This record gives sequence, C-alpha cells and structure tokens, in this order.
Amino acid sequence: MISTSHENQAIDSYLRFLIVEKGLSQNTLSAYKQDIKSFLSWLNDRSISLSEISLVIAEDFIRPWVSRWFMVTLPRKRC
Repeated sequence: MISTSHENQAIDSYLRFLIVEKGLSQNTLSAYKQDIKSFLSWLNDRSISLSEISLVIAEDFIRPWVSRWFMVTLPRKRC
C-alpha cells in the first residue's frame, strides 16, 4: 500500500496534468478526484497494492457502477 500523502501527491499530479493538458472543468476534476479516491479506498479495503492492479481487478471495481448505470438508463420493456 502507498501512504495517504503519496496517494494525494499522485492524485494532485494527475489532476494538474488534466488541467494543463486537457483543460477539464473544475466539476470534472472534482468528480475524477472522488472516483480515484474511491478506487484507492476499495483497493485498500482488499489489501491490493497499486502494483497488483490488473484488468480483472479494475473490472471488479467498475462492474457495480456499470450495472447501476444500466438499470437507471435503459428503458424498461413495455408489454
């Protein structure tokens, strides 16, 4: 695991990149920051280090979000 100060430095560095290189809005940056922190917390709860992240692990994190999104956005079948 990386320490909270290292996590914050990495997040801040990435967000600075997004501001300078991508010109993203403050609202988008806030959402990205919250998503990254959620992911890091999820990893920490499972004792997974950053070096252990794989596509399967990332999919495990994302799957519930995608499922909720589909439930909300897909129209219901009408009979």
